[in-house]
Amino acid sequence: LTERLLEMSVWDFVGLNETAWVDVPRIEELQAAPFLPDSLHASLRAYRDLPCTSAPHLTERQIALGALVEQLDQLDLSSHLRPLQNWLMQLARRKSKYLECLSQIFKENWHQSERLDGYLNDRSDLKDQHLLSLHLTRDRYHFPERSVFWGNYAMECLDPCHRQLPEMVRVWHDENSQVPYLLWLEKFSGHQHDRWVRYLTLAEQSELEIKCIDHRLCKLSGRPLSCPERQHFIFIIDLQGRLFATRADPHLSHASFTRGRAVLASGIFQANQGNLTHLKFESGHYLSALPHWWQAIQLFEQLGVTWKEGLRVTVFDRFRYISTKISPVAMASRVSFQAALGL
Repeated sequence: LTERLLEMSVWDFVGLNETAWVDVPRIEELQAAPFLPDSLHASLRAYRDLPCTSAPHLTERQIALGALVEQLDQLDLSSHLRPLQNWLMQLARRKSKYLECLSQIFKENWHQSERLDGYLNDRSDLKDQHLLSLHLTRDRYHFPERSVFWGNYAMECLDPCHRQLPEMVRVWHDENSQVPYLLWLEKFSGHQHDRWVRYLTLAEQSELEIKCIDHRLCKLSGRPLSCPERQHFIFIIDLQGRLFATRADPHLSHASFTRGRAVLASGIFQANQGNLTHLKFESGHYLSALPHWWQAIQLFEQLGVTWKEGLRVTVFDRFRYISTKISPVAMASRVSFQAALGL
């Protein structure tokens, strides 16, 4: 990661896939502190005394963590203290990587809203300028069925660990804090925010592209997509019209495929031997509406999909779910599609 970041001229928002935001503890928080050497006490205090609300101190903090790792590595502690020693080294290394990511963000000014907006709203890859693009949800909504808030996914995109923190963004706004959001977060315990999303590299993304072979959705290997009744695939169609899909995973979202960039369609589907059995237009990250749903239908057809009897279509209009079986005839036009959904 270190070598890759040094070579990067533009921050690509792939980030870290671990709880790297958790900081090393203060010496006072360690029950074993009386058994640790005074030199380690001094190093921990020196690191924790450095300001964490200012970007210029990020490099100093990285240097201090590097020195702490080197010191821990050279310590010859008794056997019962070695688990603590290894744990502290692991925390320090992860935190150093996290600070390195933050340094890159501030160096390239990605924390400035104009720069981030340019990244999120970029349509340069759009194959047809008449197509509608979906962008990460910037507003904050309450999801009554799950009793949670969602939204502010631009902040998730910027966070090196891609934590789902819409509530914390609201608190930051309400405080009118002058501290940049990513540095402001450090005063909170990372253990309370362990929900994060894994962003895929370009190589990982390419492996998940789906092709249509003989009107059936297939992996690049040619194997038709299938899933049990209680499982599903998440999918997006990127600005170039390519379909990407993967089995649902707690740490994967629709934003994972394009690392937060705009898409043409997003949702969930179930398939049996490559034939779609359930198409569900639900995505918190890319909140869509009727024009996007109909556009997705057309894009699937362009890929080579043919609609079968018994296909169930489910849509979410921000307030309710509508789910019904739709015949191939109803998929012939936007008017008949809309009528079949009862809209």
